[in-house]
Amino acid sequence: MTNSRLHFDFDTASPLFDAFERKAVSLDLREGAPVFYPNQMQDSLYFIKKGVMRSYIRHNDVEMTRWFYSAGDLAYSALSVFHGLPSDICLVAACPSIVMQIYKEDYCKLCDEFPDFRHTVNDLQASFLYRYAHYNDSAKMMLRIERYRKFLDEFPLVAAQVQVRHMASFLGMTPDTLSKIRKQIQSYAPRRMTMI
Repeated sequence: MTNSRLHFDFDTASPLFDAFERKAVSLDLREGAPVFYPNQMQDSLYFIKKGVMRSYIRHNDVEMTRWFYSAGDLAYSALSVFHGLPSDICLVAACPSIVMQIYKEDYCKLCDEFPDFRHTVNDLQASFLYRYAHYNDSAKMMLRIERYRKFLDEFPLVAAQVQVRHMASFLGMTPDTLSKIRKQIQSYAPRRMTMI
């Protein structure tokens, strides 16, 4: 799998997309706005249209970022939506974001009416699972600076939009350490040639 990153296309002019827009609810979220909390039952899938969403768990009163979702990604609690269990994660806006929420009942109706929609969601789920496992397995073996470089490759739209402390918790380091690494990388960046 050479390019495992798939996106939901919000610009498609098709009967499926028209039906999706009629059934979905647009959420305009400020930074920090929660969509759902751990131990809540969830019945919706969330398609990120703009901005960045962050899922996290809380351990000993410390937030540990589990993943970032940017434009075109799908976010939800699989335990809740498809298995009827309380959510294991909290989902919040990591910056001002627009999210399209579709209830499971409407999702199922769309899948019945448009089988391609089910395939699209299945592909997005598979892409996420591949990226999540591949990223976490490889990052464990990396030095901190390598981990941050990999983060930039995997999440090109995230670093400029979210707080350092949220990135640091995802990367398993303190915000101070991450700030030093970012400065170190910036100092290595090639300087722009000046034309005389």
